[in-house]
Amino acid sequence: MRQGTLSGKVLDPDGRGGRRKEAVAVRNRQDGNGDMSENTTYIAQWITQMRRGWLETCIFNVLANEELHGYGIMLRLQEIPGLGITEGSLYPLLSRLRLQGLLAVCRVENSPDGPARKIYGLTARGRQVLALMNDHFELMKRQNQIAKKRSVAP
Repeated sequence: MRQGTLSGKVLDPDGRGGRRKEAVAVRNRQDGNGDMSENTTYIAQWITQMRRGWLETCIFNVLANEELHGYGIMLRLQEIPGLGITEGSLYPLLSRLRLQGLLAVCRVENSPDGPARKIYGLTARGRQVLALMNDHFELMKRQNQIAKKRSVAP
């Protein structure tokens, strides 16, 4: 079995060709039966699935202690390495989370630079969901650590 590294390969996990693509370093083990492009496709799809839930959790965590307008949320999310979100992805997601009763528009502020800004905050239900999400991600982290320890050859 030979070990290869796919490092710095630019993946566009959501397939939308967004303005900001993140470089993802992926370790790839090949056994002669698989090829690099199949593994790259697989990991890109896996990342897409993981990001869906993770992105919502990050938005909720950003709003846990402060209310922010969409652009403020975007700036906070862009501080998270590798998250790679665009405005075209964020605003529809905020709208969906609002319609689901997890976020609320707390107030609307006038903006000298354009349209009025909606200030978002977590609802009581959003806070409950955030606590459950954070607990579950901590559980997944512990499960992964246990699985990695058990997979080490004696």
